[in-house]
Order: sequence, then structure tokens, then C-alpha cells
Amino acid sequence: MTNNYLSFENELLRGEYARKIRKSFEDNNLNNWWIAPSPKTSEILIQPREYKEWMWENFPTISRISIQISEEGKLNFGVSGYHQFQILSNMKKFEERGYKSHQKTVNKYGKKERGRWWLIKSLENLESIVGEFKEIEHLLFEKD
Repeated sequence: MTNNYLSFENELLRGEYARKIRKSFEDNNLNNWWIAPSPKTSEILIQPREYKEWMWENFPTISRISIQISEEGKLNFGVSGYHQFQILSNMKKFEERGYKSHQKTVNKYGKKERGRWWLIKSLENLESIVGEFKEIEHLLFEKD
């Protein structure tokens, strides 16, 4: 399925695609991960299967792993979080795999707060998500 036919515009479509991706993860022994449609945003979320708030402490600074459709209609696979200094060497490893790095400082209530970073890679199709995830899974746990 090419990007031209993908749409995450509503929860029903996100749910349909999330089930396909989840099945693909299960077929490829990525059973520790759960794929779910976001109920509020146009993205599909990837999180630890036994999700508990404290589990994210196993990751250096990662707060979200997601799949989105860009404004240009491209399928984007992304990893994001806070405290970029804790993932700098891994960012280089992601960039070597073709990820684009984005960052900004959050300005909340008139004061600067922690910066948020994103690593985004465009993929050809849904089937390529599993292969990409297998390649970067170990990077999710590495700490500088």
C-alpha cells in the first residue's frame, strides 16, 4: 500500500491501520510492543505492550514513538522526547539511518521550559515500519 492511499484523519481509519501494523509486529516477533490509534491526534502510537507510566524510565528521554502522515502525504515514523543532551550520540545514529532532527523550546505560561526534540524518517509504506523498528529498537534503550 503506497502513501497515496493512507489517511489517519479519523479514529476509525487509525484503528484499521493500527491493527494491520500490530499484526505485522506480532508476525515479526515484536511482541513487547503495542500499536494503538491515538484517540486525539492523527497518529498511531507505538508503546511498550505492558504500558505503565514508569516504563518510559527505561528509555533515555523518549516520550513518544509514533507514525503519522505528513502534510505532503508521506508516511513518517518518529521518535520524540525531552532533554536532548541525554540522547545526543544516539541522535547521530538515527541521523545516519536517514532521520531528520527537529527541536524547539516549549514556551509555556510565558517562560521557557524544556526543549522537545523529534527524529522523523519518511517510509515508503506500512510494510516498511517493522523493518525500520527492528533496526532502531536497540537505540531506544541506549543512554549516553
